[in-house]
Amino acid sequence: MDQLIGPVVIGGVGGSGTRLIAEMLRRIGIHLGRDLNSSADNLWFTMLFRRPRWFERSVDSGGSSEILQALEWFEDAMLGRLRLGLELDRFLDDAVDELVAQGLDLPFMEERRRRFVQWGSVVPDEVDQWGWKEPNSHIYLEFLAQHFGRRMRYVHVIRDGIEIVRRGNHLQLVNWGPLFGMSFAAEQLPSDPAALRTAALDYWIAANLRALRVGPTLFGDRFLVLNLNHLRRDPVPSVTRLLDHVDADTSRERVSSLAALSEPPTHPPVPADYVGLTDHQRQGFAALGFEIPAP
Repeated sequence: MDQLIGPVVIGGVGGSGTRLIAEMLRRIGIHLGRDLNSSADNLWFTMLFRRPRWFERSVDSGGSSEILQALEWFEDAMLGRLRLGLELDRFLDDAVDELVAQGLDLPFMEERRRRFVQWGSVVPDEVDQWGWKEPNSHIYLEFLAQHFGRRMRYVHVIRDGIEIVRRGNHLQLVNWGPLFGMSFAAEQLPSDPAALRTAALDYWIAANLRALRVGPTLFGDRFLVLNLNHLRRDPVPSVTRLLDHVDADTSRERVSSLAALSEPPTHPPVPADYVGLTDHQRQGFAALGFEIPAP
């Protein structure tokens, strides 16, 4: 464990395709955690950090000490060196309470906590490189940079905003929208499809533009943007860039094997949704590298 490399962190707006990137990194032996869901989200990171109320309180208090302490606990658990104490115990109580208030099942959260406490003090099997995939990670870029410094590499996955909206994953909009001037309770999301699409696209633009502005400043060439639409159209260049980013072997055999995991796009007709884009949204799509058909 002394020579363990990492972390490699995968994030993005929900529905961007982070699961595919996580699977590629797992195939080359990068340890992404022992408590994952079917999308390969690291459920320990979710438990500790998918908490907008706590995040807001921590930031508003004028310091980052609580968030940095949580990152230290998370790293310790990932590497099997977690030490229990009253402060951590209280923190986990608050974390479980906030996620249950978000609608997660109490027994599910109690199991996450149990595994965090039990497995976090057990060194994982032989691992050379570690990291995690959790879409919400992009919210914490500044804090990740403070805690991990040059040890960390980040992969930000981005996907066409219309595809994101059609997938109907609005959890980040509910949780983190207030950071971008958009405040919705889950039960208060616009019922009108056009209004909901506008809100979701506005969040997709704001969140990605922030990540692409902040990430390179904090991490330099240790911040990689992967466009899922490009990867699906022509996977070899994107897979090669990903492997280069994590200092992995880029042999033809390995690249071909990972590229085969990507499903080719189906090339649907130009969606009518594009016609209703606002000027602001058109500018956002262009800034993020996506072409917009003329209305």
